[in-house]
Amino acid sequence: MVMSTCWGATAVAGQNPAFRATTIGTASNLTITASLDVGDADTGKDGNVYLVANLKGAWFAHDGASWVSWAKGAIPVHSAGSLASRSIEVARDLDTSAFVGTQVYLGYGLNESDMLANGKFGLVYAFLEPVTVARSTLQRITAPSVPDNDKAALVAGNTAFALDLYRTLLSNPAQSAGNIFFSPLSVSVALGMTYAGARTATASEMAAALRFALPQEGLHPAFGWLDLELMSRGQGAQGKDGQPFRLSVSNSLWGDARSSFEAPFLDTLAQHYGAGMNLVDFRTAPEPSRTRINDWVAQKTEQRIKDLLPQGSLTNATRMVLVNAIYFNAAWQSKFLKQATASASFTRLDASAVQVDMMNQDASLRHAAGTDFQALELPYDGGELGMLIILPSAGRFLQFEQGFGTATLDAILAALGVQNVRLGLPKFRVESSFSLKAAMQALGMQTAFTDRADFAGISSSEALLIQDIFHKSYADIDESGTEAAAATGVVVGTTSIPLSPIAFRADRPFLFFILDKKTNTIVFSGRVVDPRR
Repeated sequence: MVMSTCWGATAVAGQNPAFRATTIGTASNLTITASLDVGDADTGKDGNVYLVANLKGAWFAHDGASWVSWAKGAIPVHSAGSLASRSIEVARDLDTSAFVGTQVYLGYGLNESDMLANGKFGLVYAFLEPVTVARSTLQRITAPSVPDNDKAALVAGNTAFALDLYRTLLSNPAQSAGNIFFSPLSVSVALGMTYAGARTATASEMAAALRFALPQEGLHPAFGWLDLELMSRGQGAQGKDGQPFRLSVSNSLWGDARSSFEAPFLDTLAQHYGAGMNLVDFRTAPEPSRTRINDWVAQKTEQRIKDLLPQGSLTNATRMVLVNAIYFNAAWQSKFLKQATASASFTRLDASAVQVDMMNQDASLRHAAGTDFQALELPYDGGELGMLIILPSAGRFLQFEQGFGTATLDAILAALGVQNVRLGLPKFRVESSFSLKAAMQALGMQTAFTDRADFAGISSSEALLIQDIFHKSYADIDESGTEAAAATGVVVGTTSIPLSPIAFRADRPFLFFILDKKTNTIVFSGRVVDPRR
């Protein structure tokens, strides 16, 4: 076992404007780029952009050429001229270990007074304290040899679990009346990592609940294969924001620093998941540990998922926390024209109508129809990913949803064929946040949360249990594409196309899935019953 220190940094959304930062490289050689989002009222006006940083109490400003010391007086201007949203390089080839505690701010305004008085600035990047990681000396297997039967078994089990979990979440009255969005893949992978250390009844309950049909020695290589497949998606494709396509699937385990962990468990995490056990001090510093975990999630989701672990969720009795995060940003293969978006009526579950922004376009898309539904695949740029939208007939949503299962999903996917479609789809933003503890217990995974839990494969020196599983997700769908802190997609095929367009108007509740077509993996699942929420 190797104990290493992992230096972290996190991009932070602006307090008022929607400023964000992205990174390329490693902690010892990091390039940071901030996204300046100028408000509509200021776009095109002459003004200034400011970039400042606080390093352990000392202030610096970027004057457009380099970072300079700034103690008082007017803030040096990074750039001047016509204001417009754009990318700004913060630093290049930076060793983050030398900048722990540094905070970087970005702002703009007609002048310095306008920026400060009207809050046109925000914290965009913060360098985090290091965390120690317990990991194996073994390297990740980057070209796993996995039999086709094992691949198929993994995907079939993950699909069954995705729909099981969806139905279980709906059984909660707090979830059943509103929109839902979550990543079943993220949950499967993260719990799969934990399953590597489960034994006896704990392991058998987890396997049954998660629909794991493969033995341990076959399951983890299969998950490694799937993870590598997804990481390869989107080469050369564009994101919703004009930046490169991003699909980031990140999972982590956090353990108490005073616990010891078994070498075979760390070997499995390293070889098949490329991960280690992050060590924090739950016993004497549960709140700082919670903050550190939340910062990790924010970093992995480009700040779209914040405060995953609520205050008080960790205590000095916590020994292990399981978290998962997915970030997806992709443009539609055929973008909707903004000028074609118009106000339209959307009928909710209670038959009341609300006005929504309906996006419209005519396109050749894969479509299927049954006696009580229509289905449509909306592809993302690059053709590898897509959103499957299932629109039950008017007044039939709940009945369709209750009977929806793997057989129905498989039949819909098999029936899809390219058609000329006149599409109407509402813009929507979906956010969900919940503990999955009750849902997993309802699915039969009970012992893992109790004092009877057997995670001897993780640590034989101390009895461990899973205290909770937190999941939080975000999706923003508009004319340009999809940004989600949980998502993936599907490839579009071709066939003969009839001349008359088929109307597909999502003006009532619908289901949606973001799928990976090559593997047939559900990465995200959701329902929209009110696009305004």
